[in-house]
Order: sequence, then C-alpha cells, then structure tokens
Amino acid sequence: MLSAHKEVLRQMAGAAGAPAEPFVEHWLATFEERATGVFPSARENIQAVCGLLNVVPRNDQYAAAMRLRLDFEKLHIVPRQSALSTLRAIKSLGLKTCVVSDCSPELPLLWNETPFAPFFDATVFSCDVGIRKPNPQIYLEACRRLEVNAEECFFVGDGGSRELSGATELGMHAVLLATREEQNNADTHRIDGEEAWRGPTICDLKELLPMLADNGVVK
Repeated sequence: MLSAHKEVLRQMAGAAGAPAEPFVEHWLATFEERATGVFPSARENIQAVCGLLNVVPRNDQYAAAMRLRLDFEKLHIVPRQSALSTLRAIKSLGLKTCVVSDCSPELPLLWNETPFAPFFDATVFSCDVGIRKPNPQIYLEACRRLEVNAEECFFVGDGGSRELSGATELGMHAVLLATREEQNNADTHRIDGEEAWRGPTICDLKELLPMLADNGVVK
C-alpha cells in the first residue's frame, strides 16, 4: 500500500503543478498536522506543501489534486474478508462498538457512505478530536462515548501508531489484526512504524468471536 500511496501523491503533485518527489516528501512529513485537524481539508494541506515548494496552484489544480486524494481514500475504505459478517455478529450479541482512527479529514467526510457505518455506535477520528494514538485520551474518549470502562474493552487494530501498546497500557485487551502477508510485508504502510507486538494476533476478524467468548464477554 505504501507504494500505491506514494504513486497517488505523485499524481497529486502533477495535478497541482508541483515537483513530484519533494511533494511526496513534504506530504508524508505533514501527517501529524493532517491527523490532528491542523489542516481541516485536503486543500489546506496541499496549499501548505505547495507553499514550501514555492508553487501556487490554480483553483482547478487544487480541485484535481483533491479529487485524486478523495478517490484514493474511497478505494481503500473496503472491508476485509468476513469483516462485515463479524461486525454483524458482534452487534447481534448486544456489544457496543467504536472506531478509533488516526486519519485525515477525508474519512469523516466519507464515513456514512461506507459499509462499516451501520455497525458502529460511535466514532473517534483524530482529525476531529485533535489527538491521535497512542495518546491515552483518544481511547478514553471512545470509552466515554460508549459509556464503558477501558478494562471492559477489546481493541483491535493493525498495529500502526503504536496503538496496541497504547490500548494495553489503559487495561484494554489489545489484539493485532493482520494477515500473514501483512505481517511480513515491508510495503504495508504503518504510521510511526510497527511496534514489536507479542500479544494476541488474528489473521481474520472472525477469529475475534471465540476470543470474546473465552474472556467471558459473551456467554
């Protein structure tokens, strides 16, 4: 995914009239601002990067670059195998669910259009709350919105942003979700790199259901 991400950034640079590789470098370096709401939309982010490169895009160039960004995000908000059926099963058990995501403004914009939206009771998007994982406050905000304690929660993630250790430190039951290919693929994009996770790992979300039963979450 990392190579695909960089390729769309090069396309965005071309659309904005900016040199490709410097644009990619500066865009990747602005993740913190993008993920904490400093840039409320892709346009402000593109403007900031182009400003560093002494490039002033026209409105139509901004629009073209933003469209590329949004299309890329849409393309990658897709369910993993058995994800929706597992989420449906979790909801049928009466369990509450929340998305906690380090993300740019595109995800909140697209969220209600995704197949995931009906299966979650709450969302905590870093760009909306101004903090990101592994800051304890982002997990506690999820707990607040679900009206649960951290110790009652399972946290399932792909391991980016040191999210699993962050969840564990609050007493959550953290689980890495990654296929065997992802676990051994250097091209898989992980913000802040991958943490050395030695805890529970599943390759498919449906493997979470027996874990919930084993921990007494469901009878």
